[in-house]
Amino acid sequence: MRSVFILGTDTGIGKTYAAVRIIRHLRESGMSVGVMKPYSAGKSVKTGAKSEDAHILAKAAGVIPDSSINPDHQEMEASPYTRCVMGYTAPDPQNIIQQYRALESRFDAMVVEGMGGCMVPILHDYYMMDLARDMGLPAIIVSDNKIGAVNHCIMSVHVCRFRNVQLDGIILNKMHHDGYSIDVLQKSLEGMMDVPIMGIIQNDMLVMN
Repeated sequence: MRSVFILGTDTGIGKTYAAVRIIRHLRESGMSVGVMKPYSAGKSVKTGAKSEDAHILAKAAGVIPDSSINPDHQEMEASPYTRCVMGYTAPDPQNIIQQYRALESRFDAMVVEGMGGCMVPILHDYYMMDLARDMGLPAIIVSDNKIGAVNHCIMSVHVCRFRNVQLDGIILNKMHHDGYSIDVLQKSLEGMMDVPIMGIIQNDMLVMN
């Protein structure tokens, strides 16, 4: 595995959990790993990187959680574009990409975690998945197993391909006891798409296929 951008079918579906396990896998293979949480929202928890997710990623990678890994954090729980509509300063994806390039040069691999789902808008007609594409990173889509996950996965894959985002695969996260069984979800997705199910999270473990 190499550098990767972690996308999701939705918010709160385990992107950070998956990212941490991928970071650990890369480090165990002897690689130095940089991390980035370009956009985040919610309560600011610490100095440096403001997002709790960014601190979790930094700890897993063994790097300092400074603002360079979490350059755009706002306490308002909304997409960057929604904040812009409400009168806040418009985000600058090119600045984010420049900061990513500076981080990338220092490490063997990078793990970047997006915010929310694939189509969280950063600007008008510029989405989280577009940032992955413009960083030149392949993406992994993380999905939970709730009823509706098949629909969300298919839509996420199709829209990523429409926007020329390279997909490495999908990681399924068993979060809901009343959702799909992982076996059924995996077989359903594999029967409809040619994107591999590259890993499964259950019982607090990520098992890569």
